[in-house]
Amino acid sequence: MTEVGRYWRLFRVQVRSSVLLGLQYRADFVLDGVVSLFWTLTALVPLFTVYHLRESVAGWTFEEALLVTGWFTLLEAILEGAINPSLTAVVEHIRKGTLDFVLLKPADAQFLVSTARFEPWRSTNVITALVLWTYAFVRMGQPPSLPGSLAALLLLVVATSLLYSLWILTVSAAFYVVKID
Repeated sequence: MTEVGRYWRLFRVQVRSSVLLGLQYRADFVLDGVVSLFWTLTALVPLFTVYHLRESVAGWTFEEALLVTGWFTLLEAILEGAINPSLTAVVEHIRKGTLDFVLLKPADAQFLVSTARFEPWRSTNVITALVLWTYAFVRMGQPPSLPGSLAALLLLVVATSLLYSLWILTVSAAFYVVKID
């Protein structure tokens, strides 16, 4: 098995473990998804209110504002569903002194701590973002172009990398802050 294949398999195991852990309490899983959907919908209330009274705000149409809200929702899902849970657990490992167990495993420690936990119910935000984009493009009457879609995908990868990098820098400070305690 190649190194990439090994890490892909390990990643799938981590995701599967998080999904099974999330589904262990099904009512909580569904309720968290509903609450996440509710907060996304509350972010749309100001848009509907403002654009009900005006056709555009500072040159932005309702559909364009929906596209931006969709991007925000998707990035929030990535941050809160994939990056934040794992890296928050690193701080707990440092505080409790259990990070050594992760460091001694026969895999890259950064990969292990970065993929340790996921919150699968945040996938409702991903679905909501897709619905917002679809609705906005249907209302605009034009589908996204292939170059535009590829540029958007590239920017999504860059934005996710930046979010991850900022979180890694923040978590790195935990080594120093814990020493102060």
